Amino acid sequence: DISAQGGCYGSALHQAVVRLLFAKGVDVNAQGGFYVDQAIVELLLAKGADFDAQGGRYYNALQAASSKGRQAVAKLLL
Repeated sequence: DISAQGGCYGSALHQAVVRLLFAKGVDVNAQGGFYVDQAIVELLLAKGADFDAQGGRYYNALQAASSKGRQAVAKLLL
């Protein structure tokens, strides 16, 4: 279902936008953002994103996931 929702901004449309950005050559290691969506993290990992990169409000992706209570995302990053 194209309109199905799953978490913060976890719709099929959101994932399609991320895939479009990949196709356009987006830097997967660009910092920023606030939401931690498991499907997006999986896409970024598949594209070789550096989840050990430091910076931002939460210092790194693992701390961001942990602080938001996103256990499944944290496990992906370990």
